[in-house]
Amino acid sequence: MKPGSPFVLTTLNGYWTIRQITPEQIESAEFDPATMTQRITEEFDMPGGPVERSYPERLFIPPELVAIVESAGFDVQHVWRGNAARWERKPLNMDEMEFMIVS
Repeated sequence: MKPGSPFVLTTLNGYWTIRQITPEQIESAEFDPATMTQRITEEFDMPGGPVERSYPERLFIPPELVAIVESAGFDVQHVWRGNAARWERKPLNMDEMEFMIVS
């Protein structure tokens, strides 16, 4: 990237996920609040037939990701809300599925 170039990063909103997690999901290790990691299980259509795979997904909360982006030398200008179908230049709220960092 050229210095001064714009940088946009989108990710799932950890706040949104936390508000939906149940005690049972923590007890079963589906979600670990200490590491903000959620175990995702999906089925994929493969040439030999469907295959089920599980993988960990690391969730971030906005101040954490802002600190990471700033530590990489970017100047964060905005944290906006939205999702893949609807982005808004409005402040983030707890119930937005995703957020966007604009530097």
